[in-house]
Amino acid sequence: MPKFPQLTVLAGLRWLSRSQKWSVSFFAVCTVVWSSAFGWCLNSESQSIEVPAETRYHNPNYLYSILLPAGLECERPTPPAPNHGCRIALSQTAYILVDGSYNSIDSVSPADAFLRWHVDALFSDGSLISVLRRFPTTLGGVAAERVVFTHSQGNEERVLEDVVIAIRTAAAHGEIVYTVKLVSAPERYEKDKQILETILSSWRNEQAQ
Repeated sequence: MPKFPQLTVLAGLRWLSRSQKWSVSFFAVCTVVWSSAFGWCLNSESQSIEVPAETRYHNPNYLYSILLPAGLECERPTPPAPNHGCRIALSQTAYILVDGSYNSIDSVSPADAFLRWHVDALFSDGSLISVLRRFPTTLGGVAAERVVFTHSQGNEERVLEDVVIAIRTAAAHGEIVYTVKLVSAPERYEKDKQILETILSSWRNEQAQ
């Protein structure tokens, strides 16, 4: 299993990942929101649904569902954009991203997926990364990896991310990488974490219809 640094490191420039190449070419037509495997976009025609009461969001494409807390908005790309998941805005800058994607780069474990899909993108930007916590967990009963870390560039404010990644093998679908990611700030993390925990505990791995 890949090892994570337990101290702050200054990441240098590295090769551009597939996700970055894809996002650069796509940026002209939409605003990119980083997902686990690649950038999916929420453009001006994205569906934004306010949830008046607790509602279960189902994703039939990648076979999962979550419970959306009341009062929050769920933003999803409109067709023909791929239906990978949902972005839940917590403030102007904080949000939770829920994503399902095929294991297109053959990650061998959730830890490997975190390194290749998340850390590589930050490394290429020259970000300063500090891993705060890392531990095994589960997502809907599937083995997962959870990593809490901060990153920043130059004099920019630190961004805190809490990421859970799992890899599930589903019949007739192959390997699916699930990501639930909170993007927040250190000063509001404990408040936002409560919503993240609610979503994580509500996760269901669905079966194909």
